Amino acid sequence: MKKILFYVSSFILCVSFAYAEDYKGEQLDNSQRIIFSCYDNDEWTLGLEDGSYWKINILKGKRKQTWYEWWSGNKPEEWSLDEKFFFEPGEWKENNALTVYRTSSNIFSNCSFVLENSMTNQKAFAEFVPFHSKYIPKLTYAEPFFSYPEGGASKVSYRIGNRSSNLKNIVILEDNTCWQIYPFSKNEASWGQWFRGEVVDQPDPNFVFKTTDWIFNDELQLYFQEGDVRLAQKYEPALLKPTTSKHGIYLFENLRTRQFAYAKKISVAELVQNYEIYAEDQRDQGYTEGYRKGKSDSSRDEPRIDIGRIIIDVETDT
Repeated sequence: MKKILFYVSSFILCVSFAYAEDYKGEQLDNSQRIIFSCYDNDEWTLGLEDGSYWKINILKGKRKQTWYEWWSGNKPEEWSLDEKFFFEPGEWKENNALTVYRTSSNIFSNCSFVLENSMTNQKAFAEFVPFHSKYIPKLTYAEPFFSYPEGGASKVSYRIGNRSSNLKNIVILEDNTCWQIYPFSKNEASWGQWFRGEVVDQPDPNFVFKTTDWIFNDELQLYFQEGDVRLAQKYEPALLKPTTSKHGIYLFENLRTRQFAYAKKISVAELVQNYEIYAEDQRDQGYTEGYRKGKSDSSRDEPRIDIGRIIIDVETDT
């Protein structure tokens, strides 16, 4: 009887593995090494040696069946996945070689690819990230920028810290160009991460600072790296649109502090418009606060007699 149960259970196990889906389709590339991994607030980004960047769909374990799924006899789609799809992000290391496959699966709507790690045999659904759409606070990501300086260094002539959502982290240089910079802050561990003793991935220290650390006359060197159109044609040709503008990312280096910040150029018209919005918001806020204060003060105009801690309102003839 025990032998029969053993054979039955073994058969069921083999069948379940045989029908586990790996969702690998057309192979697009082979043995692309991981050059950096960035795990920030449950968002995991990988950079490969061909210059491509990927947002990884993290599957640490199979989720539980909802009450409705149980009642309707349905199972979560990820239950059909190979066990190799479930792992911790920290298990993929730099220099691990990955193979890129295109997948026709719609189990995760944004993920058109599967990456397979040849060292661990683990697999992950992934979304191709166009180069110019992502700011990654890692020096290994920023190093190629240093080969593409945009002219010489320029000094800071004016800086706006954090006045509003539209007027935040603005730097104006002596050449009269205006820029919005994007400094990073350290990632705080969630309660669950702290409880499990997980190490929280952090931005490289050179990217962590406050805008107030950059002061008048600091020299800033600007770099610009254009995105690789070849990669977009290879992985996501549908994302390519006819345009005369350059697709890429600007990066500032503060030569005094050795800090780095990604940046977006803004026009004088945008700056003036943002100031107008800020001025209107301040005026509306001041009007509202003044009205409330005036109304509150007017309610105290009636004469009162203060006896110790007891205040008695006195009626007066008008």
